[in-house]
Amino acid sequence: MISTAANPAHYGHHVWQDEDGETYYLAGHVPLRRAIAAANRYARVECGLVNLYDDSESPSGLPEACHVWWKPDPEDADSDWMLPASPDDPGAEPYTEVHQ
Repeated sequence: MISTAANPAHYGHHVWQDEDGETYYLAGHVPLRRAIAAANRYARVECGLVNLYDDSESPSGLPEACHVWWKPDPEDADSDWMLPASPDDPGAEPYTEVHQ
């Protein structure tokens, strides 16, 4: 994932982008409208897009957001790679995911 940790936060949130550039992640369970706004600002400021809505493939034409859980990969402790998790998994952390 690409992180904005070294850059200013977007509406108070750091945003990470997946390798395909189609999904954005925010730490914690952020209110969904705020998560979409932060991801949209990240796309404009960091990626040069005019608007996430312009690239959205969702049926409504708008980005979609949901709350998810991720955990570090136990097979590769030295990596930043994360695996999907359930809330009760050891090491699980909450994230908000925004899809184009």
